[in-house]
Amino acid sequence: MIVAAAIKLGDLVCSMPQPARHADILRQISGLYWDRQRHSHTYETEVQGFLDDEGQFLDRRAAYQHCLDNTQRIGGRDRPNSYQGEELYSEDLW
Repeated sequence: MIVAAAIKLGDLVCSMPQPARHADILRQISGLYWDRQRHSHTYETEVQGFLDDEGQFLDRRAAYQHCLDNTQRIGGRDRPNSYQGEELYSEDLW
């Protein structure tokens, strides 16, 4: 079961409990990785995803498949202009 939104920066995984969204996590960690000289973040790659109930990080596609495989409800896709692809968003869950 997907239990939290998470962001992976290299080997570091940052997460916050629901109902936090990825933007909430980015706001919390942005100060830690802000280079004042370059006026940009110091990390090169960011992977947005989720944590499952065993603490495993899953990217958006793997998390979407995990929900399907474990019959976790994916809601919110009936709204007009909502995302219909095979990636999971926190709005789909909470």
